Amino acid sequence: MRPVVHVLHKAIVARFYEQNAGLFLFAFFLMFGIVESSQIVSYHLSLIAGIIESTLFLAFVNLAWLIYLLKSVQFVLSRLTLPENEFLFSIGLMDARSQSGVLLFTLFVMDLPVLIYSLIVVVVAVHSGHAFVGIYILSFHLVLLTLSTLIIQKKINATHLDSYSIPRISVRWTQPKPFALFYLNQLTDQLKTVMVVTKAFSILAILGFLQIPLDTYDVRVVLMGILFAVVAHTVIVFEFRRFEDRYLSFTRNLPLSSFQRFGALACVYSLLLVPETILLWANRIPFVDAMEATLLGTGFIVISHCSLYLNELDMDRHIQKTLWLFLGSFMIVLCKFYRVEAVLLWVGSFLIFNRFYYTYEGSKG
Repeated sequence: MRPVVHVLHKAIVARFYEQNAGLFLFAFFLMFGIVESSQIVSYHLSLIAGIIESTLFLAFVNLAWLIYLLKSVQFVLSRLTLPENEFLFSIGLMDARSQSGVLLFTLFVMDLPVLIYSLIVVVVAVHSGHAFVGIYILSFHLVLLTLSTLIIQKKINATHLDSYSIPRISVRWTQPKPFALFYLNQLTDQLKTVMVVTKAFSILAILGFLQIPLDTYDVRVVLMGILFAVVAHTVIVFEFRRFEDRYLSFTRNLPLSSFQRFGALACVYSLLLVPETILLWANRIPFVDAMEATLLGTGFIVISHCSLYLNELDMDRHIQKTLWLFLGSFMIVLCKFYRVEAVLLWVGSFLIFNRFYYTYEGSKG
């Protein structure tokens, strides 16, 4: 296994750190360059205390960790598509245990900057009597690394189906399949691991915000939980657009109005967020508040999808745009203008869709 690890290090890990050197320098400056050397320890202890004691702060940090790991996974997948790296698919000839080992170690090394700081947070949490937070952080990273490994492993084994297969989850229809189910069937058939990771983080995000102790009920807590939940769907949105770009381009020739097409897209994401809506009801969130949260979340995810008609498909650009949209939405929710934002998201989504859906020429990749 050591030679395989060495090859992966040269072909993927080293390239990852080379291409993201600027990002690491910027992060290092934010963490250590904005305070005086004599205050670095107290500064980071205060920062870690905030992570440990504040559910909201911990949720923000979890989101940052998730985005970083998604970027790592996307980088690995993009490197696998390069002609000079086709030999890496020979990893699929190894047994499943060996595959998992080398891929997990590769992701571990790529995630090392985050893991080192996380370990410091865990030590401080345990030492300060917050062992549960420490266990949660370790479990969070373990689950994400494991599921990310499975995603890459599935990609590599796509050309070795005899040695690796995952049961399909699909339903046969005797009648014409509803349009929305083309997307959802792609999710349950080809993106099962992504779906499990996304929904797990989404549900945990909502539950985490609902556990924040408040003197009085505040709908903004629910809305912030939904925003974190829909950001977790970033990869699914991108994969839906790629699926649409590759296999559903023929639907442009169907005799449907822009409003009907947009309604079908809205239906796709409304169905996708049904588990989150049910979770809100199960936690006795008032019906009107739950519906407003669902409309806001669905509008967010629909405009994220529509924004992918503006340029050629690019995961890095998509993640950046989604993050900026999330930060703006978060501030608007805090300012209690969430109803205005929901309207703007839906109107903006339709305008973008109507303007660019027919003029989008498709990705070259």
